[in-house]
Formats: sequence, C-alpha cells, structure tokens
Amino acid sequence: MVRNTRAFASKYGCIRRDNLNEGCTPRCEGNVIIGADCGRGDCGAYGAYCHQDPGAAPRCVFYMCEPWGEQHGCLDERTKVDCQDGAVSFGDCSAYGAYCHQDPGEQARCILGLCEPHGENHACLDEHTIVDCREGDFTLGDCGAYAAWCHQSPGEQARCVSAFCIPDAASEPWEHHICTLDGQRALCTAAGGLEPAPCPAGSHCEDGACVPEACQPACGDRACGPDPICGASCGECAVGARCEAGACVPEACQPACGDRVCGPDPVCGASCGGCPAGQACQPDGSCQLLAPEQGVLRGVVTGAGEGGDEPVPRALVRAEGEPEVEADADGAWQLVLAAGEHLVHARAEGYEGASARCQALAGEIVECPLQLTALAHEDPEDPEDPEDPEEVIVEGGCASAGGVGGGAWLLLLVWLGMRRR
Repeated sequence: MVRNTRAFASKYGCIRRDNLNEGCTPRCEGNVIIGADCGRGDCGAYGAYCHQDPGAAPRCVFYMCEPWGEQHGCLDERTKVDCQDGAVSFGDCSAYGAYCHQDPGEQARCILGLCEPHGENHACLDEHTIVDCREGDFTLGDCGAYAAWCHQSPGEQARCVSAFCIPDAASEPWEHHICTLDGQRALCTAAGGLEPAPCPAGSHCEDGACVPEACQPACGDRACGPDPICGASCGECAVGARCEAGACVPEACQPACGDRVCGPDPVCGASCGGCPAGQACQPDGSCQLLAPEQGVLRGVVTGAGEGGDEPVPRALVRAEGEPEVEADADGAWQLVLAAGEHLVHARAEGYEGASARCQALAGEIVECPLQLTALAHEDPEDPEDPEDPEEVIVEGGCASAGGVGGGAWLLLLVWLGMRRR
C-alpha cells in the first residue's frame, strides 16, 4: 500500500515519498509538553507544570516556583526549595542544625534549631557558647572568654554565669558571696549576675566573708564550730557527736542490731549481746563454736587522760598479721585467733597508739586490756614538746576470763605510774 504519495509533472518524472511527517507546533497541553517532533512529556510526573512564554519553547516549571525570578519555599520542615527562573534546587536545612520556615507572603529561610522565627531569644549551644537570636538570625557569643558558663534554666533565656558563682553549666545560680582571684569580695546573684561587694577597711575576703585583718580567734570555752570573731574553727567533734553552740553533744543514735546476737551494731557501735562459753562472735553478729585450735582475746580499750580512764568508743584493734576490727561504743572488742601469743595493737584519733602481748588459749576466752594515752595539746612556745608520739607496748597484759593475772596488772600499774610522773 502506498501512502502520502504526491505526484507532480516534471521532465524528471515522478517522485514518490512515503510516511511524510510535517511535524508539530511545540506547545503545552495542560501539564504535558508537546515537542516539535510531536513527542509528549508529562511535567506533572515530576511535580511540575508546563509553561510557555510567547515565542519560546514550552518547559516544565516546579510547582513551587514561578516561571521567572527568584523564589524560596519549604518543601518540608527540613528541606528548602530555591527557584531561579523556574529551575529548582534543594537545600537541607537540617544539615546545619536548622529548620525551614516560611511566613505567609514571605520567602522561606533556614533558621537555627535553637532560634525562634520571630522576636529575640537566647540559648546555649554548649556549656561555653551562647546563641543570640533575633528574628530568626543568630550570632554566637563565647561565655568562656569571660570565665563564665552558658547556663539556661528551664523556661528561661540562656545567659552567661560567672564560673566563680556556679561549679558547672548545669548548676542553678544562687545568691552568695565569693572572693575573686584578686582578693576582692563579690556577690553572686540568684539571676546569675556578679556584683561588687567590697569588704570594709581593715578586713579582707576569706571564703566569701569579710574577715578583720590580723584576726585573733576567740574560742573561749568553745570546743567546736567557728569562733565568733574570726570564724576560725575551734575544733571538731568526735564520731557520734554534733556541734551545738560551740559544745559537742552526743548524737541520738538508734542501734540497729537486726539479726545480730553479739558484737557491735553497725550504726551506733552499741553491743548487741555476747556469746556463751565455747563460742565466739563472728563479723556478721552470729555466735559460732570455736575450732579446737582457736581461742578468743577480748577486752576494753580505755584512754588515760587528765579526766581519768574512760572507754574509747570505736577504737581500732588488730592482732599482728590480722585485719583490724572496730570496738563498740563502750570500747569493747574481741578477736578469734589461733592459740598462742599475739601482739595486739589499738589506735584511736586523739590518742597515742598502744600494744599488748596476750596469750590466746585454745577453747578459752582471755581478757586483754588495752589502754591508750590522750595526746597532749602541743604548746608552740614549748620546745620540749615531743615531736612524734611513740607506741607503748605492754608485755604480758592478759589473763583468762576467770581473772586477770597479777603479773599483768603489776606491769600495767608500773607503766602507768611512769607515765604520770
């Protein structure tokens, strides 16, 4: 079959042309582009529309863009669309810690995640860097350059807070006085500010307080706490006591023996009871039979001082080569040891250490008294004060539970008499 055949008269004869295509006019049909070759392209398949300017070829324009000029929009909260004469490119705001924002009738923009699109706000980028936001734009400030932390309280704007006022960026500011590096006194406010608060003439700053120059402490009868003139310490209370108005007052301790039937309770050191003959108290407060080759050394640690002999609560006692045990609140202690002679040591804060050689008897409980001597208060103007206290060893200071040997007591009394001369 012959189609599109055209014949014309010519001395050259007849020319036949099959399938002759005269082409198409480039144009838009809705969102479809018709090309000069009559080919068809669907702009809508790419989220675009077909646009043709007078005298120009049709083209696809992204649906968020105008055919001409420059526009910016938000594809989603992360992606910014940049249009230039209908051509489109995409930017990822989230790659810079930002989000895409577009006000009605305005161009879209990337805004730092710490900033609001309108108004002024301040936030912490890290513990030293403060972000100052204004209408979505931001500048960075370095709190660290001013020896400060960037701090932001819940529901509040961030601010730089002096490192002299809070220990770290997470701590809340509170009102208190400090001493600056140059010795001046300053006030840390609850709002995080630092204001001058100089000390009056004749005083200087110590731990945030104004202390008179060349201050002489006046403790008087105070045994603990600060003196009322200089604020210097008048002493510390022993374990189990607290300071009240300059005096050490025993704590109202509540023993907690629980299942313990012997030994000291773990809270107050009070005795939870004793064990029957042939048994020894274990560290867990239970009584167990002694092994045939074991014996018990026990006693009370006392302290010799100007006020006489008093039990030393919670003194630490150990036999040579054995771990330490803690005496109870009445100074009582016991050790389960192999039968034989042992060198037993005792120590406590404020006392010279002491030792005694005691004989542990298999299957028996033997008393082994230990006496400490209170340390004398050194007089800085007395050159004869001893420099280092020496541990005192009492030889043979032990006896069975039936009674203390006379020889042991004699040695102990001789030693005490020598110490008190």
